[in-house]
Amino acid sequence: MDFAFSEEQQLLRATTESFLAAEAPIAYARDFSEQDVPLLDEALWQRMVALGWTGLTVSEENGGAGLGVLEAVVLAEEMGKVLLPAPWLSTVALAVPVLTAVGGERADELLAAIAVGEARVSLAMLEESGSWNPADVELAAASSEEGFVLEGTKLFVPDACFATHLLVVAAVDDGLGVFVVETGQAGLTMETMATVDATRRLSLVELKAVQLPASALLGNKALSAAELDGPISSAVCVLAAEMCGVASTALDLTLDYLGVRKQFGKRLSSFQALQHRCADMKVSLENARSLVYYAAWAVEEGRDDSALAVAMAKAWCSDGCSEVVAAAIQLHGGIGFTWEHDLQLLFRRVKGSEASWGDATVQREKVASLLQL
Repeated sequence: MDFAFSEEQQLLRATTESFLAAEAPIAYARDFSEQDVPLLDEALWQRMVALGWTGLTVSEENGGAGLGVLEAVVLAEEMGKVLLPAPWLSTVALAVPVLTAVGGERADELLAAIAVGEARVSLAMLEESGSWNPADVELAAASSEEGFVLEGTKLFVPDACFATHLLVVAAVDDGLGVFVVETGQAGLTMETMATVDATRRLSLVELKAVQLPASALLGNKALSAAELDGPISSAVCVLAAEMCGVASTALDLTLDYLGVRKQFGKRLSSFQALQHRCADMKVSLENARSLVYYAAWAVEEGRDDSALAVAMAKAWCSDGCSEVVAAAIQLHGGIGFTWEHDLQLLFRRVKGSEASWGDATVQREKVASLLQL
């Protein structure tokens, strides 16, 4: 059996790595994190569009490349290595699967706009309860003569400050509805939240009597919570891949540092205790990658164990990748704790991602449930 990525996927990885090293290294993410008011680098975004990254998983019928979760995982891992502060994950990894799953004319229009870089979309689902389960959504869409009225609050909406549209999940009479709301819509306000990771901006979204036409309901139908589980699992898998990229950079920085730093006239890399610590970091990272790659394949193939595989991958990455970055800080000694070093940026990103869409505890509970324990 061949467990390797295809030649095309390997080329995609190499091209992505080369582009990001030249156009958006970690120094770029540091500059972004220091902005009081986050600004989208439109020039960089359009270069990403030209590379086909925004249309990566959009169907060919809607102007995209028609590729799958495995290719998205490849891109996300490389983006995680440099902490890319762009709304790619929220748009391509999160919104595109939801739009594709729900379908309909409005969804096709948005997918086509995403593919050519004319739209950036984020999913607004999490509420005050803090639950990542779609079944726990309480914001209700009230019927009106024109269509619907949305009233309520959504929290931790990724990259909402850069979005042209939001997909707002709300309760309707017979299930859940996914509503397309333009970010300039009357009654909608957004406020960037103070979070641990300033390289990825999360927003509080207030909806005050937001009037929407009937056509704003994607697919013109209500969904069950289970119907949203699939696209959300796909996004969680891609997020876990990004966490692997973050941990990979932390390990590389550590190996470089131990190879040049000396103590008692010897390189730190020659000390057996530190060698063993690095070996543990490598094992944890490779376990994380293996789980993520299998989960991506399982999602793409529609396997019955895909939800279980994604939960396992996110659980391991939430613990394992965070531990790798934490160990990197310790192995750097005092310099690892300084603001000037990039490790603090890596730690902030991996801790933010750890909590997003369910931390290790949430994912383990899901694994236990799926195993019928």
